[in-house]
Amino acid sequence: VGDGVDEAREKVGKLAGALDAADEALTVAPAMLGSDGPRRYFVAVQNNAEARATGGLIGAFALVTTDRGRIVLDRTGTDDELPVLDGPVPSHPLAALIWRRYGSSQVWYSANLTPNFPDVGRNLSQMWVEDNGGVIDGVLALDPLVISELLRVAGPVTLADGLKITADSVVDFVGRDEYVRYPHVPTRKKILSTLAEQIFERVVESGDSVRTLQAFARSGQSGHLFLWSRVAGEQRILGRHLIGGTLPREDIPYLQVLTQNRGGN
Repeated sequence: VGDGVDEAREKVGKLAGALDAADEALTVAPAMLGSDGPRRYFVAVQNNAEARATGGLIGAFALVTTDRGRIVLDRTGTDDELPVLDGPVPSHPLAALIWRRYGSSQVWYSANLTPNFPDVGRNLSQMWVEDNGGVIDGVLALDPLVISELLRVAGPVTLADGLKITADSVVDFVGRDEYVRYPHVPTRKKILSTLAEQIFERVVESGDSVRTLQAFARSGQSGHLFLWSRVAGEQRILGRHLIGGTLPREDIPYLQVLTQNRGGN
C-alpha cells in the first residue's frame, strides 16, 4: 500500500507541474498569437553543427506575423542577407556587455554566444530594428531537432534538386550531410532557409494545430526551442520555464558547461 501511495503521489506531482505549465501557456498564448493586435517575431534557425551557447550558428532566419490566431510567413533568408553590425563600438548597451564578455555581439551568426536567452532575444531584436526599423515583439530560436518534430506533423519535404528530407533524416542532413552535398557555403545556407520556409508552409497547410503545439511543447521541454517576448508580463512567465532559456538569478553557486565554436569550421 505504501508503495502504491508513493507512486500515486509522484504521478500527481508530475501532473500538477504539467497542468501549471499548460495554464501559464494558455495565459500568454492568445496575446502572443495576435488576439490584441498583430505581433511580429524574428525566428532564428540554429545549426548545431557549429555550436553556440543556445544551440548553434544562426545560419537562416524567418520573420513571422501573428494576427488573431493567423500565422503568416513574411520572409525567410540567410545570415548573408543581414548586415554585419560588428564594430569597435557596439551600438547599444546590451551588445556592449556581450562584446566585453565574448568578443562578438553584433555579427548575426554569433549573436547567441551568451547562454542567457533573454539577452539573445533582446540583442537580435535590437539588431533587426537598428537596420530595418519597425518593431520585433519576440524572438524564437529553433534547431534541427525542432524541425524534425515539425516534419512528423507536416510530412517530408523535397528540395529543388530532388532530395527528400524526412523527420528521421533532417538532423543528420543539417548537421553533417549538407556540408558534403553542398560545399559552397552560400548554397548551403540557402538550402537551410528554403527548408525552413517549406516546413512552415506545410505545417500551416496541415491545419493540425494540436499536434503542432505538442511538437513545440516537446521541443521547449527538451531545450531545443527558446522564446523571448518583448512584453514584460509574458516574459516573466516564459522565464519560469525551460523554453525561456533564463539563467538562474538566485545568489547561489551555479555552473553550466557550454560548447562554443569560434573556429568557423
